[in-house]
Amino acid sequence: MYLNKNFSTFIERFSFWKKHFSTLLVLFGLLLSFYSFYFFMSNKIYLIGSDAFYYMSIADSIMKYGEMRDITAIPSFPLKSPQNGIVFVHVILSFIGLTEKSRILTIVVINYLLYLSGVYPLYKISQWSGLRKGLPLIALIAVYLGAWHIYRINLLAINDGVFNSMTLWLVYLIIRFTREINVFESFSLPRPVVVKIMFISLIVVVLAQFRLNATLVIGSALISAILVRDYKASLFLISTCLFLLISFFVIYNFVEIVRLENVGEKYFFPMFRAMNIGTIKLQLWKILPRLVAGLSGLTNPLATLIFAMFPISMIYYGIRGLIDRNFAKVFIAAICLTGLWFTMSFQNARVIWYIFPLIYLILFSLKSIRFAGYAFVILVFLQSIQQFYIGFSRNSESKLWLHIYDQSISLPDNSLLSSHNRRHPYFFLGTRNYLGDGNWRQVLDEIQAPGKFMPKLTWDLLNEHGSVFVIGDSSYIDSTFTQVSEISSSYGYNIETKPLTPNLDKFKGWGLVEFQIKEDDSL
Repeated sequence: MYLNKNFSTFIERFSFWKKHFSTLLVLFGLLLSFYSFYFFMSNKIYLIGSDAFYYMSIADSIMKYGEMRDITAIPSFPLKSPQNGIVFVHVILSFIGLTEKSRILTIVVINYLLYLSGVYPLYKISQWSGLRKGLPLIALIAVYLGAWHIYRINLLAINDGVFNSMTLWLVYLIIRFTREINVFESFSLPRPVVVKIMFISLIVVVLAQFRLNATLVIGSALISAILVRDYKASLFLISTCLFLLISFFVIYNFVEIVRLENVGEKYFFPMFRAMNIGTIKLQLWKILPRLVAGLSGLTNPLATLIFAMFPISMIYYGIRGLIDRNFAKVFIAAICLTGLWFTMSFQNARVIWYIFPLIYLILFSLKSIRFAGYAFVILVFLQSIQQFYIGFSRNSESKLWLHIYDQSISLPDNSLLSSHNRRHPYFFLGTRNYLGDGNWRQVLDEIQAPGKFMPKLTWDLLNEHGSVFVIGDSSYIDSTFTQVSEISSSYGYNIETKPLTPNLDKFKGWGLVEFQIKEDDSL
């Protein structure tokens, strides 16, 4: 009796700590989430990269000129991609009077709130796929909340944040729809069904403006419905696919996009070519480590083989779903596998960030490899903590732009600017970068030609503006000075150099200077 009493006490204490451990695990993930947002904002990581300024300029082009163009430089350029959903967010924020800086910060906050909202659809998707309670479900929610490497991209004022978070909601709505549609005994079209499929179609069309991967998600849904012989859902999903296809051509039939030229040869057809050892190795040593744990490329063969369990588990999970005729399982596996397939051509893990939580859902759903899921959760947490501990590092160019931002350095209106970086000056200095006087195709050919590109300045330009502002490294500044000096001296003018940023060691030669055109008094 004494032993039974002690055993009962042990079980009660174990249950108590197990229950509280689950709570602590979620709270720890939430703490990492809050600190990730703070870390992102305090280090001004929203200023990293140039895509945010590209999308901002397209929105400004719509507001000022009524057309979608990249106006970060002179001449303006057509769109580089049909993925421009964040542009319309900028336009909406512009209508309510927000400035460029306020728009970027607002989008960062929106991205964070959307990411947090993804906990609910992830929870419901897990339950519908069989992961209903216990530590595995808690660990899934915790790793979703505590992955810094996901926040690093998701919070930027670009398409990724909205797309990745809203994709979870789309998956949730599709699974919910297929569950509800099976209640009806025939192919009837009651009003609630029509409304829901129209709503799903609208979300798919909107998400496709942010990332074309939306086609992979809805395509996976259609294929999954057919495989589990859910023909009622298949019929409605076909209508969604057709609606997406028609809307895409309608929207972009009137917009010039550079990458739509030869897009099949460059990006689409390579995905259908046979897999080879090179693409498989790429998945194992680069794509998957970066995706599931935020690791850089691996070189150790044994460590690389560990990541083979991810595609294998996806295939196994999908097969089990087919056997059970479980749409949710087949759908989740299909989303993950098509995502990996997509990176056969687009070799960057960030383009499939949206499958991150679904991969962990599969890991925790399979008891035989669940322990590996826990190990990777710990690894993700350690990676996040390590990043917070070592801080965020910037290169010399980034430090210069941050200095310009913090000191609110600006240029006079209609200044002539030659910049090593094409897009940054549009946001940081409020000035378009001069690239040439030809049309955009001529300038693009010059940029892509072998050798170092330097914009060709003319005396008429220099004489009209009276000076030229130059931002770049020491080599770029020196080359521009030589060009301007040769042009000016041939017309009897000298160059006066006026630095606008200090020559600090941390900038390592990067700077912003003004070359003023002065008459040569000795003549």
